[in-house]
Amino acid sequence: MEKRDLISLLLIGTLLAEPAFAGSSCLQHNRARNWRAVDEKTIVYTDVRQKDYTVTFRDTCRNLTSGNAVLVNRRWSGLSCLERGHSFRVAVPGQPASTCIVDGVSAAQ
Repeated sequence: MEKRDLISLLLIGTLLAEPAFAGSSCLQHNRARNWRAVDEKTIVYTDVRQKDYTVTFRDTCRNLTSGNAVLVNRRWSGLSCLERGHSFRVAVPGQPASTCIVDGVSAAQ
């Protein structure tokens, strides 16, 4: 194995391991399974291991508590962690969509 290949493998391994070192509040997109609204500023995401993460928004998020609300986030994908500053579009049929900015993500106790 060439030195360049070894360095590439080491870099890839480091990038894949990053969420493990990022702390317990790293909710990866590929591990998120479902969510529920607590109120108009807070949702709880559950991941594939049934671990809950509390996500708070900067301001009131219109339509968030509607039973048929759909969340869309174009920046959060794959192995990336949901972070402060990410935005969600919240859509409900027949209503104008709202944009909600993430204020924080924490592992629920």
